[in-house]
Amino acid sequence: MQIADQLAIQGKDVLIISLEMARTELIAKSISRLTAIKTLEEGGKTENIKTSRGITEGKRYQDYNKEEIGLIKGSITEYSKYANHLYIHEGVGDIGATEVKNLVEEHKRYTGNAPIVIIDYLQILAPYDIRATDKQNTDKAVIELKRMSRDYKTTVIGISSFNR
Repeated sequence: MQIADQLAIQGKDVLIISLEMARTELIAKSISRLTAIKTLEEGGKTENIKTSRGITEGKRYQDYNKEEIGLIKGSITEYSKYANHLYIHEGVGDIGATEVKNLVEEHKRYTGNAPIVIIDYLQILAPYDIRATDKQNTDKAVIELKRMSRDYKTTVIGISSFNR
């Protein structure tokens, strides 16, 4: 998310394909990071830095002081300055390389821009062939994503985990 945020701050469209985390969790992580950055830059109290859970769980707000609530509000305002360049698509095991390509095509039609694509996690993209090994399916996905990257002249970042 930090990479995505930095690209969005520069005005680049980022399409995030999240196969594990919900959109709200990803947004909360960015806002959480902003509370840390602002606190550290201003020399504030580090105990006021909020975790993503501390941002999404409304019941916690009743115990927050005005400074903490102001920090969250300020971070949300900061996030909103570049959030229009972040496009988060949640997947539930039904997204493969073909669907990613379709999302890029749709984005390009809608905005005129080919987005930078971030896929989290590469190994849980939908398989091409259920009879193939995980490695064969991942290899095929990487080949197709590389082709898409070349065809659309864009960057694809695939988050990978060896234990998957």
